[in-house]
This record gives sequence, C-alpha cells and structure tokens, in this order.
Amino acid sequence: MSKYARSAITINYNRFMVQLKATNLRTAIFLLSALLSSFTACSKLSLGHHYPVKKVVLTEGDTLSATLETLELPSNAQSEIIEKLTSLFNPKYLRPGDYYEIAVDTPSNPSWKSFSYFPRGQEFYTLTKSASGMIEARKTVRAVKKESRRTRGIIRSSLWEAMTEQRLEPDLIMDFADVFASHIDFLTEPRTGDRFKVIYEETKLENGKTLHRQITAAQYIASGKEFTAILFTNSDGTNGYYAPDGNSMASAFLRAPLQYRRISSYFSMNRYHPIFKIYRPHLGIDYAAPQGTPVSSIGKGTVKFSGWNGGTGNSVHIKHPNGFVSYYGHLSRIAKNINAGARVNRGQLIGYVGMTGIATGPHLDFRIKKDGLLINFLRLKIPPTTKIKDTEKERFSAVKKDALKQLGGLSYQ
Repeated sequence: MSKYARSAITINYNRFMVQLKATNLRTAIFLLSALLSSFTACSKLSLGHHYPVKKVVLTEGDTLSATLETLELPSNAQSEIIEKLTSLFNPKYLRPGDYYEIAVDTPSNPSWKSFSYFPRGQEFYTLTKSASGMIEARKTVRAVKKESRRTRGIIRSSLWEAMTEQRLEPDLIMDFADVFASHIDFLTEPRTGDRFKVIYEETKLENGKTLHRQITAAQYIASGKEFTAILFTNSDGTNGYYAPDGNSMASAFLRAPLQYRRISSYFSMNRYHPIFKIYRPHLGIDYAAPQGTPVSSIGKGTVKFSGWNGGTGNSVHIKHPNGFVSYYGHLSRIAKNINAGARVNRGQLIGYVGMTGIATGPHLDFRIKKDGLLINFLRLKIPPTTKIKDTEKERFSAVKKDALKQLGGLSYQ
C-alpha cells in the first residue's frame, strides 16, 4: 500500500476515534462507513484500475480479427494484438475450441490491458500492456501430469463397438486402427472372438483437462494370429510403432488401394473374360466398388503415367522404390495434380472408381509389377518401411521388455 493511502487511513481513523468519544452511536456508524470507504478508495489507488475479463471461445470458421471486432475495440488495438501474438504464435493454426481471455475497459473507453491465447497443448501466450502503451509478449508452458492407462476387450460385432464399451475415446480408437492398418483391415476382417489390448498415456493439465492421448503398446489377436505394436522414440526424436522383432508396423504398401465391397476377379492365369467370352490370363485384381469411390496410391512413389490407356480407360501408373510399379485402371476420373512426374505418398488420393474403357460395371482394375513382372498382390509379403537400427537395439530391447510385461498383465477375464 502506498504512503499516501496509509496516511489517508490514519487521518480518518484518528478522526473516527475522536468523534466516537464525543458523539452518539449513529454518528459513530456514519464515521466508520466513511473510514471503510476511504480504505476502499485508497486500495483502488494502490492496485490500479480494474479491467473486466472476457472469454471468447473460437468456433468453426472464426478468425481472430473477426472475434476481436465483436468486442468493439478500435482497429489499432485489434492490429497490435494480432501483430504481437503473431510474434509468438501463427494465427493460421488456430482451431475450433481454442479460446482467449482479454481484459477490456468500459464501452465508453474501449481499450485493453491484457490478452491471453490458449490453443490446444501445454503452451499459451500472453500480452500485457503497460500504462505507457508498451506491450510485453511471453509464452508460458503449463504444468502437466501423465497417467498410464490400460484396457482390453473382445470383439462381438466391430472394433469400434468393442472399444467404445471399454470407454475409449474416438481419437484413441482411430489411432489404434491406424497402428495396425498395414496388417488388418478393420472394416472387413474383424471376427467375433478377436481380442485387443491397449496401453496408453494421458497427458493432463493440473485442472484435469486432457491434452493428449498416445498409445504406448497395443495388441490384436485375430484367429489365433497375434499382432503387437510398441511405441519407440528413436535417438533423433522421431516416434514409430514397431513389432517385437524390430520391424516397423507401417508397411511400404496399403493392404488395398480403396474401400471395396468385394473382389470380383482375382489374379488368374486362366480367367473367363465377361466381355470377350474367352479364357485368358487376368494378371491383376478387380475390386468391385460404387462409382466414385476414392482410390489411393498403395505406397510412396512417382507417377509414371496419367491419362487414357485404351481398354483400362482412365489410368494411373506409379513407380515405387525397390522395383515395384502399381497400376490403377477404369477410373471415372483422375484426381487433381496427379500428372506424370508428380510425387505421391502412401494413401494419397489419385482418382475415383469408374468403368471407363472396357468394363461391365464400376470397379478398380489393380495390378502390380515387381522388376517388370506382374505378380499377385494378395500373396505379396509387404515389406516394412523401416526397422530398428543396430545402434538403437539395446534401448528398444528394454522398451520392448517393459511393454510386453504390461500387455501380459492384462487378462481377458
């Protein structure tokens, strides 16, 4: 409290004690009220002007500038907030659910004193404005705590329903499916009686809000075949899921280039052609699917050909590492920017199912070559993208031992 405030209270207190001796109770109460008022006024002098804080939660389509406009701040105030925040955080990364708190003055004197932006994650950003107009910008990292959780279940109808019964969040279910996507098609392959185990870590703020969930170990057992994935952080800081043998759970190719209803024609050396009415080799796979079904590249590579290709109609050919080339035919149309020479990633959209060229119905004619020879994709043992380096094996062995122990401790009973 300032020297001025202490003096003012002392003067009023002395006046009160003198008057109390000479006046009645009503006058004493009046004087006491005056004393308290002077204390409150002096406290305000000491602590400074109070700015009410407003909280604004961003929704879909919101921009920072648009929401600041609703607060009726002068345009120069909006600009300085955006400019200073941009020095710490790029506003283009704001997402629905982010929020900010801003201390603003009365409508008759629109100004701001402080601004704090809270994106998802541990970090938040604060701007404070001094009486002289100087603005300080700082980043703060919130304290968090991590909790390990585990659960298991048995498939009755679908993975989604089984995991939902165990109260797992949707984002965690999708992450689990992604971990095993190269080995299991959870849309068509799960069977009643399949089992799963999952160990995951939750990162929470001190107020209990969950910031992040990450699977650290998982297992899926289908028809007696066991798939196990272990999260491992390499020395360079990159994360990946690996099988106990050290091979990456992510394979070089997808199990299929689309979500299909059925395989209408398999790889065969003597297949009866439905149009030409003769037996001849069919060195590919026909995936029957509705017109317009998205088609993805099975792996990373470079587009060799994109366009009309006679009997297979609209087609895309992609060259992959290690001597592989994949072919996609009868497309209704080819995706934008899928031109010869373009680089594509595993799972990237390249076109849509159709029946262009010589076809009796909508389907994808898919073929793959290895070193110039067409092979049966369904029998191809797809190689992993990476494996644990020799220099990492000792650390991985320790992480694996702990993960397998935790998974083994989960009972289905």
